[in-house]
Amino acid sequence: MTRDFDIIEDIIASIYEGTYDIEPHDLYVINCCAELGAEAEIFTVLNPDKAVTYLMKRKVILYRIMACVAEEKERVELWKKLQLEFVEDKLIKLYQFYLNLLEDAKDL
Repeated sequence: MTRDFDIIEDIIASIYEGTYDIEPHDLYVINCCAELGAEAEIFTVLNPDKAVTYLMKRKVILYRIMACVAEEKERVELWKKLQLEFVEDKLIKLYQFYLNLLEDAKDL
């Protein structure tokens, strides 16, 4: 679980440093978020008794990352801000997916 969030955090750090060249169609970020969603979905199906706790932890980690991005994007140059907004958009979609999974898991 942590490895994929570390990758997202590394991408964000690279954007801050100006060393990550992200484009609006960056498949690496999109694929990373898709894998995080798929992992959560698989875990939820295979471990319904642990799903709520698992999803809550992931949601909190993701929220922390999103809060840092939201705060920092107001302090960076425009091109970095655009890159951060792209990543933030994908993280928001992943967060919403977690919320939907969490709602479904509570019904189990």
